[in-house]
Amino acid sequence: MRPDSPCVSPAAGGPVKLSPAFPPVKGSQMARTVREQQDKRREEKLKQVQEQVDEGSLVIRKMTQKERKDNPPKPRKEKKKKR
Repeated sequence: MRPDSPCVSPAAGGPVKLSPAFPPVKGSQMARTVREQQDKRREEKLKQVQEQVDEGSLVIRKMTQKERKDNPPKPRKEKKKKR
C-alpha cells in the first residue's frame, strides 16, 4: 500500500479514513437490523401523516357505500411456505 493512499494502516502509523457509507459508531449506538430500520421508517411516516392531519393538509375519511362497491377489498396474497 502506498503511504499517500487514503487508507493507511494504523500499524504503519498513519491515519485511518473511513468510508462515508460506514460512519463510526458513537457510544452505545449499535448498527440497526433491517427490521429496526423498517420500523423506524414506518414510525417516521406515520408521524408525518399525523402532522399533515393536524395541520389540515390531509383528511382521512371513511369510504362511501358507492366507493366501497366500486373498490372492493383485494384478496390477500398467500404467504410462501417456509422451507
